[in-house]
Amino acid sequence: MIPVSTPKFERCILHIGSGKTGTSSLQTSFFTARKYLATQGYFYPNNGENHIFLASRFRTDPREIAFHARYGRITLDAIHHYDCDQMQRLEKDLAAFDGHTVIFSSEYFPPGSEQDCQKLRDYLLTWAKEIQIVCYVRHPVSHAVSRSQQSLKMGFSTLDRPKETFFSPQKILPKFVRVFGKDAVTVRAFERDALQNGSVVSDFAALIGLSDDQQAHLQDKRGNESLSVEGAILSDALTRQFPRMVDGKWNPDRAQKITMMNIPGQKFTLPRSVLEGIMEECQPDIDYLQNEFGLTLKAPDLPASDTLAPTWGQGTIDSIAARMNATELRIQHLEAELALKDGMLLAREDKPLKAIEKFKQSVALKQDNWPAISRLVHHLCRTRQKEEAAKRLAAYRDMNPDEERVLAICEKYGLQLPA
Repeated sequence: MIPVSTPKFERCILHIGSGKTGTSSLQTSFFTARKYLATQGYFYPNNGENHIFLASRFRTDPREIAFHARYGRITLDAIHHYDCDQMQRLEKDLAAFDGHTVIFSSEYFPPGSEQDCQKLRDYLLTWAKEIQIVCYVRHPVSHAVSRSQQSLKMGFSTLDRPKETFFSPQKILPKFVRVFGKDAVTVRAFERDALQNGSVVSDFAALIGLSDDQQAHLQDKRGNESLSVEGAILSDALTRQFPRMVDGKWNPDRAQKITMMNIPGQKFTLPRSVLEGIMEECQPDIDYLQNEFGLTLKAPDLPASDTLAPTWGQGTIDSIAARMNATELRIQHLEAELALKDGMLLAREDKPLKAIEKFKQSVALKQDNWPAISRLVHHLCRTRQKEEAAKRLAAYRDMNPDEERVLAICEKYGLQLPA
């Protein structure tokens, strides 16, 4: 740690989430604009969008953070080495920065113990004169639905095992109040009507003092990542047939990049009986926010029944069909690439006739495949099949009338294309 006798910065903003409150959008927006923000006196670390390393550095047992295991860091030594590298990078950048405000953001801060919070506070106060905690919260019922949706789409759960957990303000916020002081803790409702411009990015920017002109440099990366009931049913079917993990390892029979997001259909929710249970369980959290911060969260409407019935309208069916086609088309293009590579190997072995068949196969699978077309024409001319070579080029020209390479290859081999 670089010793600092007098805090260098006026303040430190510590955004602690919570998860599923636009945290990723906020982090991406500020990280993308960090160079501009630096010119305005705001420091957002270069280490990454999410400052997990800082939460890890002051966590009693950082192995609890799944982020480390995902990258193969399963021992305390490996995690400590990573954290130290990141801290050294951070402190070097902080020492070189001239400004007034430092911003850290991670939803991994809240799970730490009160002692962890104290260690983090003591460290931050070596850099900044004051610390402001910012936390966005949503109604626990809405939060539980969002968490369940996230777990489903990521393949961590199925519909018969929904992840019904929610962020509990009364369990998390008191330790921050005790460690940092109540006046240092700002709690905001993650509700469109309550946020500036309906955006957590704009709301946070205004909260830390960015003007409208300065906010214009922030790109709000919000995306429509909703999971419909139909998408949830498909995700459930996918995970039941091909679990994400088998014996603690990624299932090789499951595609690594597959999503059921943005499939049109009925809005996803949890069964009414489940949500009624959450409503009862979360009442102490609702009361805590009202009594301690004067914050009233709007209770979402509950579904009419426990049945999650899909609508399977035409938009849903068209979306699924389009995704299936895109997947098969990608496979087809990969097969075309494989045929092209096989043809190139045969050509190197001086087997032009066999190479021609592979190039034809590649073109048949992907008709605008210029690397395969050019090699096919070359070997057709080499084996005195110029008429077929001309026909192949003509077919390609008809699909790509502005392709200048067609004229060049015609001149090279003396080909006359049919009108």
